[in-house]
Order: sequence, then C-alpha cells, then structure tokens
Amino acid sequence: MYAHPWDGSFNHAVLEETIKTLKQNGQEYTLIDLNKDGFNPVLTESELSVYGKSGYKDPLVDKYIKILKATDKIVFVFPIWWIGAPAILKGFFDKVFLKDKIISFENPSMTKVKKALLLTTSELTTDALVNEFTDPIRVLNYPIKSMGAKEILWHNFGNIILSEEPERVDYLNNVSGFVEELL
Repeated sequence: MYAHPWDGSFNHAVLEETIKTLKQNGQEYTLIDLNKDGFNPVLTESELSVYGKSGYKDPLVDKYIKILKATDKIVFVFPIWWIGAPAILKGFFDKVFLKDKIISFENPSMTKVKKALLLTTSELTTDALVNEFTDPIRVLNYPIKSMGAKEILWHNFGNIILSEEPERVDYLNNVSGFVEELL
C-alpha cells in the first residue's frame, strides 16, 4: 500500500527497497498505489447512500477488497503529514474497510491479514510524534486490527527535513530488515 503522489520522494525510495526485498525473498505481492490508481478518497453523497449497507460504487473499492482478502501481510508506505496519514490513505480506510467485507464487529477475521508493517517518514522526530502529539500510528491501529491483524510493526524516519544523506541511506539500508521482520 503506497500513499505518496511523487515518484521522486524518499517514500518512493522506501517503496522500491520494499519491493526489492520482497522479490529477493521470493514473496509474491500486489502493489496498491492509491495515487497512480486515481483513487478518490472522498465519500460522496451517492456513495454514502449505500455505505450503511456495506455497499460501494467506486470500482476501485471492489479491487482493493479482493486484494485485502487474498493477503496475509500488508506493508504501508506513506508520509506523516500534519501529524496524520495523507488524506488519500484515510479515505482508503473510510471507503474500503466496509462492515462484513473487510471488518466485522462480531468476527474480526474477515481477511487473512495477520501482520502489518508501516514504513513512514515525518518532519517531526518519532519521539515528538509519540510523546508530544497524538501518536498518528495509534489512530491507524484500529482499522488495521479491525481486519484481523494481530501484529503491527512501525518504523518511522523522523526529522526527514533536516536529515543528511547518510541518515537517509542508513534508513533505506534498514528497510530490508524491517520487511524481513514482517515475513
């Protein structure tokens, strides 16, 4: 799951390293690139008219539901902007995590997903995110756990704006280990 609009970003380099590691480990994967897919994160009036019955009108929602039901592990790569996930990722949870399709309040195992890895970047340090502000990952734990994930791993590259190239290279070198920890 990739939620960044620019292929020249550090997040894209993290995505590329993630894919490289998956391939090196013989792991099959399906990439959901929300921006490249043209996913619209806004729930329209028309969509909300069927939402309460677990319905949807966006054909991408059907595609994403099928992908989520077929996987047992998921990797999210995204920036933390303004102490939260990008709107496109929040909209993904809003539109795709439908009752009795991906989540169930009675039976939390609507998918086979057991583990999730979140690889993020932020302008703030990780310590500041967690201790001075509302931890943005804690907010995402609920939808991820709601689809059955028992283990959520998070690795953030904080203070990215002030980072130097050696620090960024070091983080990228660690991405393979983070991915292998998920596998």
